[in-house]
Amino acid sequence: MLKLSFDHLSSKSLQRCFAYCSIFPKDFEIEKEKLIQLWMAEGLLGPSHGEMEDIGARNFNDLLARSFFQDFETDELGNVICCKMHELVHDLASLVTKSETVIWEAGSSIDGTFRARHLNLFSYDRDEPAFLKDGARKLRTLFSRFFSKSWEFRGLRSLTLNVAYMTELPDSICRLKHLRYLHVSQHKYQSIPEIHHEALSFANLKIP
Repeated sequence: MLKLSFDHLSSKSLQRCFAYCSIFPKDFEIEKEKLIQLWMAEGLLGPSHGEMEDIGARNFNDLLARSFFQDFETDELGNVICCKMHELVHDLASLVTKSETVIWEAGSSIDGTFRARHLNLFSYDRDEPAFLKDGARKLRTLFSRFFSKSWEFRGLRSLTLNVAYMTELPDSICRLKHLRYLHVSQHKYQSIPEIHHEALSFANLKIP
């Protein structure tokens, strides 16, 4: 029944937006604004016939109306600000990504050559995963608690760094020419590299 609901989504773009949500762990609280910015950065909203934020909001509301999102919270005006996915819905999202999305935890293994486009390093272990040492040319999204100076993810479009124990961001981030979204939170940086390139002209650059 869930798969049938997915198959009947109004567009391939909406299907891709839904599948992208598998990058979040189960029972994770998904922020609406952040999710829309990530969709934008990944180019999942299709050809623009209006403001991209408005298209993203329509996609979000469509998925919400079809119960792909649940347990939502609203602000004082009644606007949805965050939500979660039911476990079965998350399983469906993981299924339809066809291995393009990986949530990696310390101790888990990656079979074969790493070809995922979206990666969540969901681990407090700061040891660099072996499968990334040879590069990850297809990687487009990275959620992590650290960023190695040796990483050369030239095709990366969105980078989210949370709860990382670093005092500075590596200069290698400045070489991410295709970066569209950079979110940095809960860091105590003494040094932040200057990021000057057109790719971030519409990005959500957040460094609290």
